[in-house]
Amino acid sequence: MELSQDVILECNNCGHQNIIDKKSFEVEEYSSERKMGPEIEWDFHGDFNCEQCGHLMECRIMGYEYPEGALNSWDKEVSGCVVLYKPSFVIDN
Repeated sequence: MELSQDVILECNNCGHQNIIDKKSFEVEEYSSERKMGPEIEWDFHGDFNCEQCGHLMECRIMGYEYPEGALNSWDKEVSGCVVLYKPSFVIDN
């Protein structure tokens, strides 16, 4: 799974909208076995500084693939910012 577009983070300190290149995120993959096969969690995470004020913005976006090949759900954890738009994903088969 990949992020299909860049992520826009709004800084909680100054309100600036930062465009974060989708390739700037570190990616980790976790898997657990379930009834219909593996559930795969894709974890896209990174620490970024606001382009305008330098404030630290932490962002973690998780995509869950279950059954394999289908996006089941997604979630996010952020600190110092807001994700402005729902992220979109591409699943590689």
